[in-house]
Amino acid sequence: MANAPDDPAIPTRPAAPAKKQAHAPEPQPAAQARELLTLPDELLINIMSLLPLQRDLASMCLVSRRMNSVADPVLYKSILFDQPKHHLLFSESLVTRPRRGSLIQNVRVDFPSAEMADILCLTDTPHPIDRFSHTISTMSNLEDLVISVPESLSHGIGNLFNGPFDLACLKTCKLS
Repeated sequence: MANAPDDPAIPTRPAAPAKKQAHAPEPQPAAQARELLTLPDELLINIMSLLPLQRDLASMCLVSRRMNSVADPVLYKSILFDQPKHHLLFSESLVTRPRRGSLIQNVRVDFPSAEMADILCLTDTPHPIDRFSHTISTMSNLEDLVISVPESLSHGIGNLFNGPFDLACLKTCKLS
């Protein structure tokens, strides 16, 4: 027969007094931000690369100068130009932040049919500068380029690469 808990044959010891658990106060948002800023850059880059939305990365750039320097390369690693206005705004931003072009490794251009023609000329001078070529020329670390254009524009797409630039890192270029 099994011994019951009050059986004198079972040695017992007095119950330990219940320990009071100290609960640390919840850290305040400012304290959490300070803790985040103490992490090494490599860890911050890993965390930021897991953020699901580009606007989250853009928000991280606004936290501090350090966060901007860490988040900017993650934010601009891969770019999708799905509207000419996005390309034009980005092209204009390169005037004040030329380093940003060297951060880009992957570009996808996917404009609807007529919209591709909207970005081709930067000026009306006798020697027009192609906006797309100008933007591509700043991407010294570009590895992958995908351009989706309508068939009507595909015959002239080769002219985009007539500019004076070096794409030494380019591994793949796809025209579809």
